[in-house]
Amino acid sequence: MAVKGTIARDHMPKNKYVLEFFGMPPITITKVTGAESEVSTVVLPDQTVVSGGLRFVEEFDIEVPMHHTSEIAAMEAWIDENEDPIPPTAKKTGLLVAKSGSGLNLRTWRIEGAIAIKRSLPDFDMSNEGEMQVNTYTIKCDAIRLQS
Repeated sequence: MAVKGTIARDHMPKNKYVLEFFGMPPITITKVTGAESEVSTVVLPDQTVVSGGLRFVEEFDIEVPMHHTSEIAAMEAWIDENEDPIPPTAKKTGLLVAKSGSGLNLRTWRIEGAIAIKRSLPDFDMSNEGEMQVNTYTIKCDAIRLQS
């Protein structure tokens, strides 16, 4: 009998994941915001809703520690790739893998057609006690599809 409100032994914690983009060096990503997947809809004259058949572009943010110099440089280079002239390497494919506590249970999503479109520098504040600074990058992609 399960007790209401208990966490399964091999649950997937928020802090056990890997996000990698092919063609990029491994990037230490300390946070990934949720990405919503949505298909367009059409309202018919009788007020029923049907699928429009098109998937909207998906968007999410990642945070990279500012002191990881080579990783920040790689992310900046990716953003620069998306300026004219745009090379064929600008769009990337990636994998987001969520791991269970034991590492035996995985959930994998394939990120298709990803581009880095924006970088946000953090706020600076002399009264802060030393919290780690991160750069935030916005990634847009064609689709995020469950692999397993």
